[in-house]
Amino acid sequence: LASQYFIPSDMKLKNNVKPLSNSIDKLMKLKPSTYDYKTAEYAGMNLPRGNQNGLIANEVAEIFQGLVKEVKQSQLRNPKTGESQGFTDYIAVNYMGLIPVLVASVQEQQAQLDAKDAIIASLEERLNKIESTLAQTNSEYTAVTAVTERASLEQNAPNPFKEKTTINYNI
Repeated sequence: LASQYFIPSDMKLKNNVKPLSNSIDKLMKLKPSTYDYKTAEYAGMNLPRGNQNGLIANEVAEIFQGLVKEVKQSQLRNPKTGESQGFTDYIAVNYMGLIPVLVASVQEQQAQLDAKDAIIASLEERLNKIESTLAQTNSEYTAVTAVTERASLEQNAPNPFKEKTTINYNI
């Protein structure tokens, strides 16, 4: 049934609702891994074969205690021999519970990007003003340079002088 994929989430069913915070920091502590299940050792559990992607529940428990659960698997039987393998205790991860953490992390990241965009826009505006002022200053400097290229100031004569000296100049 499709309803098996829906989880009750109506506000009327909830108390103490608080927004997630610092989810990026917590998410960055997780260590996604690739691994192979010990299918031969735990044959009665029907674990998937081949290389898998996921998280290690023990590591998740250190960061998100509410997203792991201790499970005691009852009387496992070897599918080939029918022999009982007893009980197996393990920790399971609620991967669906990670979805709100991922959503909160994306929202936090978007807020950071928006703040950086505002800073960039402000810096671009300042840079444009600086460049405009510099261009205006350069045009004034060029005009002064053109005038000063024709102007000259010569060495005083006699040099060294005693009581009187002459300095020739051209404007």
